Amino acid sequence: MAEEKIIERLMGFGLTREEAMVYIFLLRAGPCPARLLANKLGGNRMKAYRTLKTLQERGLVEVTLGRPVKFVAAPLDSALNNLIETYRSKLSSMEESKKEILEYWSRLPTTDASIGEPKFRILQGRQQVYDLLLKMFDRAKSEVRILTTRNDLYRLSFAGLDGKLRRLGEKGIKLKILTQLDVQGVEVVSSYLSFAEVRNISLPAILRLVTVDECESLTTFVMDDSMSMTTDEDSGLWTDASNYVKAMNASFWALWNNSSPIQEILPKLMAQQELMEGLNLTKRSLESMGWSAEVPGKIIGESGVEHTFSMVARGPGMDKPVVVDLLTEDKPMYQLLTMNLKLLDVKLSQQFLVSYRPLDEKELRLARQYSIQPIVAERAEEVSKKIIDEMSSLVTSGPS
Repeated sequence: MAEEKIIERLMGFGLTREEAMVYIFLLRAGPCPARLLANKLGGNRMKAYRTLKTLQERGLVEVTLGRPVKFVAAPLDSALNNLIETYRSKLSSMEESKKEILEYWSRLPTTDASIGEPKFRILQGRQQVYDLLLKMFDRAKSEVRILTTRNDLYRLSFAGLDGKLRRLGEKGIKLKILTQLDVQGVEVVSSYLSFAEVRNISLPAILRLVTVDECESLTTFVMDDSMSMTTDEDSGLWTDASNYVKAMNASFWALWNNSSPIQEILPKLMAQQELMEGLNLTKRSLESMGWSAEVPGKIIGESGVEHTFSMVARGPGMDKPVVVDLLTEDKPMYQLLTMNLKLLDVKLSQQFLVSYRPLDEKELRLARQYSIQPIVAERAEEVSKKIIDEMSSLVTSGPS
């Protein structure tokens, strides 16, 4: 009861409920890694890091160096003083700005602004783009449509815009998102599914299209798709010109009608994500046993072509490495053929194929013909154990 009262009072100081909860948790628990704080917020690490960043900026949380990095709450009395001083400074600055604005305004001639003329605006820099997106979302009345990359969805989350979209969804505004989903995007796309309809499409290029109702659109043709939040390489064209907005909406719907529901491929990608985590576990275990391992790994073949494998590992005393690939194709026969071509070029005769489902009889025959040994596993720990068991047996004899 007392803790809830404190949280409510802290919200009166301008903190969100999540920020207040995390601060009180740190105050009571002492130094904590971000992982524990993410559990406090329902397992959402992105939200935890975003909350901690805000608390740091407000002087309520400090970071201790070490492994892992830990976060420490400032003493309650000191934290409250920081918040009060921030508001005092902000209020004083606003009072001064008010006087200046009114004074400057009095010197300007007033004219009637034209109404109904279409407006265009060029944006340069990621912060400018995201600031405008926030305003566009605020103006939404019935529907928001977004076509963008997986990385941009992550960046929207880092910038807190996913929370804005969530609140729009809770108000009954329809949210439609088109993106190209891969294993690395499973986490972020899953976080949008509770409040938006998300569909998968192969993006023709790195681009962004956002339209709000039938009123405005933002189009980005050149976008730095890195995770930097401050790059100036992100630019866009915003307009409320009705014909342009209509054309952009038509383009969005054409792509939407040729896309597939994200739920159709999400289970397969989640299974692949589990296999990838299994490879990372395997890498750490092999290295502790004296092996060298790379995930992913590359080998240059006799043709001069560099081939990529999901894992390349070499045990003590082994002349040749052992390679592992994950089954990622919808058509395993095609992937088996591709893998065999890689093996022939790098002159290896031993390879493991890790799959989350059993191969059928035709696939098994082809795998045996190419000396590709299948490993079937669903969980990361199971993947790691089976690969290590197989590789350990090769140390004494070496791959053929």
